[in-house]
Amino acid sequence: MKALLLRVGIDKGSGGCLAPLFRDGSFEYIPLPEKQATSERRVYVTMKGITGRPLLDFVPKKIWYSHPHYDPEFTTYTYGDPTKVKRNQLSQLEPGDLLVFYAGLQLKDSDNKSHLFVIGYFNVDKVYDFLEITDYESVFKELPNNAHSKRYSRLKELKIEYSDKDLVIVKGKSATSKLFRKALPLGDKNDKMRSELVPIFGYNGSLKRAVGHWIEHDNFQQVKEWLNRDENTYVKSAVTLYLPPHGI
Repeated sequence: MKALLLRVGIDKGSGGCLAPLFRDGSFEYIPLPEKQATSERRVYVTMKGITGRPLLDFVPKKIWYSHPHYDPEFTTYTYGDPTKVKRNQLSQLEPGDLLVFYAGLQLKDSDNKSHLFVIGYFNVDKVYDFLEITDYESVFKELPNNAHSKRYSRLKELKIEYSDKDLVIVKGKSATSKLFRKALPLGDKNDKMRSELVPIFGYNGSLKRAVGHWIEHDNFQQVKEWLNRDENTYVKSAVTLYLPPHGI
C-alpha cells in the first residue's frame, strides 16, 4: 500500500485568494474556478461551504459569478486530472491506497502567512484511466458528480468532441473516505513538511509544488493512523456545496 499527497483547492494563482482557516481549526474547502465549458449550475455567489458560511465572504468579486471546478468532490468521492505529471501519478494508485489532499489556508482576520493543511483523503476504490477506456460516456454516467463529467456533459450539449483523453479519475470508497471538520497542520512556515511529521510521512521536502508527493509503503500504516486518530475531525455525512433555496 502507498499514499499520494496532493495539493488542491483555490489559491492566489488560481482564483485569487486562499480559503479561510478559523481559530477553532475549522476551515472552508473552496474549489478552483472552472476554466472550461461545464454543466455545473453553482456559482460562488450562491454557494455555502461546509461550515455553512456564504463563500462570497471569502472569494474576490471577480469570481463571484464563476462556476467552481469542484474537484475533489466529497459527496461521492471523486477526483480527476488530465495533466501529464498528475495523471501519471494518479494512474499508479490501486484499491486500498490513500489519496491525501492538502490545501493552503489563511487564518481569518490575520495577516499571517498561509500554511498547508490536510483537509481530507480518499481510500482508493477504483481508478479510471482514459487511455485504457473507449466508452467515456459510461464512466461519466457512473461518476456524475465529478467536475470532468460536467465538462463532458456540457460539450455533449454543444455537440463538441471531448478532448481530455489523458484524464484519470480516482474514486474513493464512500465508507472510508473523509473530509475533515478541522484541518490538520502539514506544512511549516516555509511550506516544508513539519519536522514532527517527517518520521511519520518519510518525507522532508517542499510541499509547494502542485504535483503530488509519494509516501512509500514503509510509512503507509503510520500515515493512515495519523489521518484516523480522531473521528471527531471528520464531516460525518457526504457534503455538497449547495444553492440557497431562493437563489441569489
